[in-house]
Amino acid sequence: MKKVFYLFCSLLVALTSCDEPLEEVYEALDSTPAARRTMSITLTPSNYESLRGKTGVPSYVNTDKYFISEQQAGDLLPLFLNASYPHLNDRDAIDVTYNLAAPATVTERESYTVTDDDYATGGSRFKNFDSPGQIETFLNAKYPVAKEGRLVTLTYTWYNANTSPTSRTVTDSFFYANGSWHNTYVVSEAEYASVERSRNNAFAAGDEKTLIPAAVNKFLKDNIIGAQVGDLQYVSYMVRYSSSSTLMEVMPLFFNGTNWVKTTPATLAFVKRQGAWVADPIIRYVLTTSDYTWIGDNPNIATEGKRNNLKQFNNFYQRFADNANYWTQAEIISALSALLKHRFPGAQEGQKYEVTYIVHTGPTGPATVVLQMVNGEFVVAQ
Repeated sequence: MKKVFYLFCSLLVALTSCDEPLEEVYEALDSTPAARRTMSITLTPSNYESLRGKTGVPSYVNTDKYFISEQQAGDLLPLFLNASYPHLNDRDAIDVTYNLAAPATVTERESYTVTDDDYATGGSRFKNFDSPGQIETFLNAKYPVAKEGRLVTLTYTWYNANTSPTSRTVTDSFFYANGSWHNTYVVSEAEYASVERSRNNAFAAGDEKTLIPAAVNKFLKDNIIGAQVGDLQYVSYMVRYSSSSTLMEVMPLFFNGTNWVKTTPATLAFVKRQGAWVADPIIRYVLTTSDYTWIGDNPNIATEGKRNNLKQFNNFYQRFADNANYWTQAEIISALSALLKHRFPGAQEGQKYEVTYIVHTGPTGPATVVLQMVNGEFVVAQ
């Protein structure tokens, strides 16, 4: 009986003495941020339509269901996310896949014939151009402050040693968009005739929604060989608006692997900060089994023993530093950098990648590092 009484008293003392520490524990738990949640969504037609009438949203966003730049998507999509995902917490992230279209509004039109002196401006020693780079150099010099949407119909002499004759006069159209010049595909008279538009060698104003995209898709498929998914091609064509007004217009199209279409899928990350969604232009990537295998098979990374251990367990060993299989952080960064260059050969300068990989430090679990493309190499982001 005494033992029971002593046990009861001990328990009572323990509970009484724990009041203050337990309060501290509860406070610590309350102050601990919730684990970061990530999710991915693809915009539906109704999502675009929900932006109708919102301040700063162009009508084509909700009617044609696309954005014309990552910047525009980053500025406008928080209007949708704040309304649709108010319940998520700060630091939570959403990857949003949306339709991206290239800018196509022609703001200025000009025709110009290159003079003998102009060829030198483009870097040619002769009275002709023989490379696309020379034409771009000339255009940048001719229009040093080119306005977005400027369309220049350029007539020049082109030299090609593999053709006969080697020199010929060419007229092309160049469109300035997103800070660079694009050589457009110009619809020919024969192509107008193929869609019964030979009378004026121009499309009608009402053709823009259906006939022009379908016709231009066929023209590009017939004439561009080896197109890759995501390739962008600007097309210039004439539109007859009235008996006194015929203008050259531009349509940018993306290759989706089968057809040339007006939009291409693009993904932009958003993170919730201080109760609101903001664009977070970072690409998140989680290593797969095939990634560990690729690193393990790369003789230029770490040692053979470490790579074999990585392939066997699909994690980087970091438990004991004196173990032969131990990966230093520098070796892991080097491996991940090589992997990203392999997986994302088209990564743009400045693009950041949040890479999640598995480490074995006793327990086995995920680790994350942010790498950034700087001067053609992936380095730890500052």
